Amino acid sequence: MVGEVSSGEHATGGIDGSEKPLAPAQRGLWLMQELNPTSNAYNTLSAFRVMGDIDVERLVMALRGLVRRNQSLRTSFPIGASGAPVLGLHPADDVEVLVHDVRAASNPEKSARDLIDEIQLEPYDLKAGPPVRLAIVHVKPDAAIVLIGAHHIVTDAKS
Repeated sequence: MVGEVSSGEHATGGIDGSEKPLAPAQRGLWLMQELNPTSNAYNTLSAFRVMGDIDVERLVMALRGLVRRNQSLRTSFPIGASGAPVLGLHPADDVEVLVHDVRAASNPEKSARDLIDEIQLEPYDLKAGPPVRLAIVHVKPDAAIVLIGAHHIVTDAKS
């Protein structure tokens, strides 16, 4: 387990200060991304339509709680002292929850789809992190879409 750090910093290593290497599957995905940094082949995205009166502040707090409880969502994969990638942990507050409002657009659903595509297609910088993107897109006064995107290095998109 990697220890907590202050905002703007990241820790590499465990409680004993040693660098923690990537698991073999992570190392393979890291290498594929490193060889093709503009690739989005390993991007995953889940979109959830939320209906009703949406309390955006509470929804943002819930998404931040998800990040706080799941270290993998705030992990980066920088190069360690040995020259190999290692695990780096960032504070939960470093993971931004973007809020977009497309209700005033001439076609809010199309604008929402365009934002979803943009989030899905943007490559991840695994060295810098985070390997997750969180967004809330308001499409109607009583509807929003919650987006949770992540690089496959931290999710299998099934569990």
